[in-house]
Amino acid sequence: RHYPSLAVTATAGAAMTRIVSPINGKQEFIAVARVRDTPLVLAVTRETSVTLGGWRDQATRLGVRTLIVALLGALTIAALLHQLRRVEASEKALRQSEQRYALAMEGANEGHWDWDIASDRLFLSPKMKLLEGQSAEARSTTRTAWREHTVVHPDDVRRVDATLSEHLEGRTARYECEYRVRQPNGEWCWLQVRGRCLRDAKGNPYRLVGSAIEVTAQKQA
Repeated sequence: RHYPSLAVTATAGAAMTRIVSPINGKQEFIAVARVRDTPLVLAVTRETSVTLGGWRDQATRLGVRTLIVALLGALTIAALLHQLRRVEASEKALRQSEQRYALAMEGANEGHWDWDIASDRLFLSPKMKLLEGQSAEARSTTRTAWREHTVVHPDDVRRVDATLSEHLEGRTARYECEYRVRQPNGEWCWLQVRGRCLRDAKGNPYRLVGSAIEVTAQKQA
């Protein structure tokens, strides 16, 4: 008598529906099933708030986690974009610095070089290549290749090697040497080369950088 809609629900064959309890006026789920071969009807009721409480809590927790993940993702993307902008700005500043240095070296009519000792990689500026008797577009990627393509006067080879060894071994503060290289036209050109090596914490040289100018006229004078 407390659930007048129970008969309607059972008659309609519904397995579950929602009703308003006539006792306390709360929303309830009611599940109805007939007992086979009897006129009895089995009904189970449960308050809607209790039934859906766990689901709502889980949905809330899922929503909070999703929001947190979205915020962390946004912060990560913002940090990456900021870092990329910093890297781009640093690269731009480096290019500008290299351009200024190259212009300064060109204005001074000097060639410059940078030798990575461990890997034997060698960088020669276009002016340095010309001073060494090569074309400005020549590729000299290692010092070994440079020695193969550069003809140093036989009388100067020993002095060049000895001066370099003394500096790398730490017996001189700077690398300074004058030697002759043969030009494409067969003439000998005097170069004055100056440089300095960089050393690691143990004092071992790992890089040698320097510049060169032509001093043929001074030598002939």
